[in-house]
Amino acid sequence: MAERNKLNSVLTRDPRGKPMIRDARIIWRNFAGAEKDYNPAGKRNVNLVLTEEMAEELTRVDGFNVKRKVARNPDEDDLLVLELKVNYSEKTRDPRLILINSGGRTQLDKDTVASLDFVRLVRVDLVLNPYPWTMNEGRPNETSGVAAYLEQGYFTIEENEFEAEYNQIPDAGGRRTDTEYDEPDQSRGYDGDSPF
Repeated sequence: MAERNKLNSVLTRDPRGKPMIRDARIIWRNFAGAEKDYNPAGKRNVNLVLTEEMAEELTRVDGFNVKRKVARNPDEDDLLVLELKVNYSEKTRDPRLILINSGGRTQLDKDTVASLDFVRLVRVDLVLNPYPWTMNEGRPNETSGVAAYLEQGYFTIEENEFEAEYNQIPDAGGRRTDTEYDEPDQSRGYDGDSPF
């Protein structure tokens, strides 16, 4: 198996029996709901890469429709993926999606969640919500299945040295990303008095 396809993900269950994926690998991110070749505008989603064992359990226990994407390169394994829907609607409870960096945690909403499409992630932990659906109920062309909705997600972003250092400084609006102020760093020639 190619190193980039190596998974360290672990599937467990929360007290309600919902699937929890620790150290998830996600691909084809579209938290913005951007229109693409295979995605209509407004449809927010992301794909979760699974091991054979995880795919088998999520299909058997939850009824999810796991897809196999055949590798184009003979040196790589096929990918087992599950599309996760990211739904923001007045009819449902919004997913709890948390961006984590050295400055703390930030809960994302429908206006800020698109930032997850562009950041480098070092860790992702997810809780999935299985949702049974039926179309054309009672008709000859009735179809049904179970959709995988993203209920919770914790996304730890990769930061370089500067990002980690400057994340501790309040922004011009007076807000701070962490919860307390540090003492001035005398070793850098800063005595705490502002020149402004």
